[in-house]
Amino acid sequence: MPDDLPAGHCPTTSPSSLTRHHTRGPDQPESRWRSFHECGHALHALLSDVTYPSFTAPGVPRDFSEAPAQVHEGWAWHTLTADQGPGEPSEIESRTAAAHALDTLPQIPPRYRSAYFGHFVAVPYLMGPGKGAEVELRLPEPGTELWLPGHAFHLLFASPVERVVIADLGDGTVRDGVLRLPVAFFDGSGPDNIGEATRAGHLVIGGTAIEIDGEHPWIARHFASMNSHEPQPGYPSSDLTVRAANHEDGALVDAAFSLIDECWPELAAEIRAYVRLFVPYGSAFHSSFTETCLMGAIFLSEAAQPFTSREYTAEHLLHEAAHLRLMLILELDPLVTCRDEAVFNSPVRKDPRPLWGMLQAIFVFARITAFHRRAHAVTGVQFHQDAQRDNARLLAEGMDEIEAEPSTSFTPAGVLLWQQMRSEIAAAS
Repeated sequence: MPDDLPAGHCPTTSPSSLTRHHTRGPDQPESRWRSFHECGHALHALLSDVTYPSFTAPGVPRDFSEAPAQVHEGWAWHTLTADQGPGEPSEIESRTAAAHALDTLPQIPPRYRSAYFGHFVAVPYLMGPGKGAEVELRLPEPGTELWLPGHAFHLLFASPVERVVIADLGDGTVRDGVLRLPVAFFDGSGPDNIGEATRAGHLVIGGTAIEIDGEHPWIARHFASMNSHEPQPGYPSSDLTVRAANHEDGALVDAAFSLIDECWPELAAEIRAYVRLFVPYGSAFHSSFTETCLMGAIFLSEAAQPFTSREYTAEHLLHEAAHLRLMLILELDPLVTCRDEAVFNSPVRKDPRPLWGMLQAIFVFARITAFHRRAHAVTGVQFHQDAQRDNARLLAEGMDEIEAEPSTSFTPAGVLLWQQMRSEIAAAS
């Protein structure tokens, strides 16, 4: 950085929090706040201890990536407040209050606001180290519902609520937009109604903790985003719609999962371990999908087959679970590599696919083939043997396509996976 740069001027169009020059000068509270904010990000990255890189900074959702920075920022502003004498600018006091309220942060720039972080940590905190304390959750805007991650229910309110105070003496009444609820109301025990609050339970797949839910507000927002994208070459525009899950859906998905559990219990245990949400949705052509940014969620429609078809629903369920599984594996080992510009002809897609897309396809074919082999052995139903052969053919075509690329190479784990998939093809012959 030039030594003759005038104080109070920034060398870039967007001030870096770690440079000495800021529009207000390095000794101003704003500069010190920014430094502590960025220190929080640095510590988040340095202290994270995870198996999969996407589960740490900066890959986590914004609520979590900003939370450590906001904690350090709050400490800095509390300290600055203590250091200031009477008569100092009230900005420090307002900034301190903002940093203390992680749910709203009205003084923090919009890109840093975390509207939902407190919803993730409030109840675990009150049921653990914060037992007996009182926590306030501020809703992003007045509303009549509150969704809490990790809970098989959401809350409905008889009148609009701005804040929810969780305290031992909460009685479910709303006064001036503030609803007070006891901690015990959040553990799922006792009556589902207290005062003006009601617990609305979610369906779950039998024998699992996997919720069946298509009505959470973020699902509608995600569908709207997907529907706004340009269609892929050769495919119609996305037409995803929200579909409310009902008890009939629950019974049909239960039956499909029980088939997986009966025929391949190890796979069922794997699905229980990392699938958290089953989302039914409406579409005229889009049958199922998963999203890298929504790890643990499986989306399924009846565009290809109705949920009443137990065998197909089981296949689609394990199909999408296989995508989630491979996403995690590829974070630890690439399995197969080739030149960056290589593309492949998929046996089931109209558009040329990159290597990762082909890997996802053949991994799914391999798992479906293995499932139907096991299901035929257990049930004796001819459908499974036919499906085993059909998917083994697709698997062979996909593997041959990747092997035909001269630059293809395999890691040791990739070699082992390839051998296992070739054995699955041989078993279907």
